[in-house]
Amino acid sequence: MPEPTPTTASVPVTAPQPAPFGAETDRQAALVAHLGGILGPLPSLVLFLGFRERGPLVREESKEALNWQITWCLAALAVQVALVGAIGGLLAVLLPGFGWTVQALLSLVPWLLYLVNVALSVVAGIRIGQGAVGYRYPFALRLLK
Repeated sequence: MPEPTPTTASVPVTAPQPAPFGAETDRQAALVAHLGGILGPLPSLVLFLGFRERGPLVREESKEALNWQITWCLAALAVQVALVGAIGGLLAVLLPGFGWTVQALLSLVPWLLYLVNVALSVVAGIRIGQGAVGYRYPFALRLLK
């Protein structure tokens, strides 16, 4: 077996870097990051992890959308556990017959939170689609800096 020559053995192999997005593609990816929130956090996560180096707008907007999705998921989980589990269960024990009705009504609260998520995701998508830069959700934990 021939020995590798020093010139071929010392050349590092690197993957080609993807081309940066153009302005319109950058805006479209940012739009998808926000509108994808209707489906949950996965579209924002994919865009943030996979495409953040390809354009400044998709980097900022996918980060903002992902921060909102994390906030929404935490709120939905907390409401689900607190309202439906603890309060609803307690009322079902304390008020037989009526408590189950209250628990059923409380189980609608997570769906209302989902509607808030849909509404804010659509508003963000519309704003980005109209050319706004740097949309901020009205209340979101800024976990990703």
